[in-house]
Amino acid sequence: MADYNYTTGPEGGTATAINIIAAGSFTLPSVTLAGGTLFVWANKAITLTIGGVPISLTAYGISDGFTLYYASGVTASGAVVITTAAANTAFSDFRCFAGAVSAEALEYYYNDVIDNSGEIVIP
Repeated sequence: MADYNYTTGPEGGTATAINIIAAGSFTLPSVTLAGGTLFVWANKAITLTIGGVPISLTAYGISDGFTLYYASGVTASGAVVITTAAANTAFSDFRCFAGAVSAEALEYYYNDVIDNSGEIVIP
């Protein structure tokens, strides 16, 4: 796993994002999804795999230099690995859901991070 530190996240909170210091990867715990949905914020390009399976991420919008990426219809099981080719790539608030997330719920989440510093949706 790459060296990392903490930095400001997309909602503007102190130490709410993980910054990968040099190009490399960061491994999160294992998940099992069957038609699930995931969200992750990143300030530079990332790739994401679950159990070695590449997950296609779609950019949704930007807040404070972070892009919200999401993927739906994800069926995979195993460790979540976020990889970057650039130094000082930060990611924040990785979330996965067992099923589909509506377009309205995605928009609500995105707007809460931008308008309310994530006060409603980010613990």
